[in-house]
Amino acid sequence: MTMRIIVIDDDPIILQGLALGLRRQGHHVEAYQDAVAGEQMLQPAQQWDVVVLDLAMPGRSGLEILQAMPPDLVARTVVCSATTDPAVIAQVRQVGVAQYLKKPLRLADLLAALKPIGERTA
Repeated sequence: MTMRIIVIDDDPIILQGLALGLRRQGHHVEAYQDAVAGEQMLQPAQQWDVVVLDLAMPGRSGLEILQAMPPDLVARTVVCSATTDPAVIAQVRQVGVAQYLKKPLRLADLLAALKPIGERTA
C-alpha cells in the first residue's frame, strides 16, 4: 500500500536517506529539514498517512510539534531519535505516538513500524 508520508528531521543525511528509501518502496514522501516549515506542512492533517519525526531539532523540538498535533495524527507518528533519556522517551510514548525508534535506525525497522499504521489507514 502506498502511503503519504512526511519526514521531518534536521539531519540532511538521515532525511535524504529515509526519503529515498521510502520512495523506493513506492511511498509518496515529502521531506523537511526545517522543523518549523515541516510543522506548517502538517495542515491539514488528513493529507498525511504517516509522520516520521525527529525530536532534537533547532527552532522547534519534535516534542513541541507532537503536542500541537491533533491526536489522530499523533497516533500515526513514528518518532526517530538518538535520545536515550528515559523521561523523554516516556513523555513521547505518553503523547500517544505509534512507535519510537532509536537512531541510528535501519530502513527495515522503519518499514516494520509503518506496516500497522498502513493497515489501520487502509
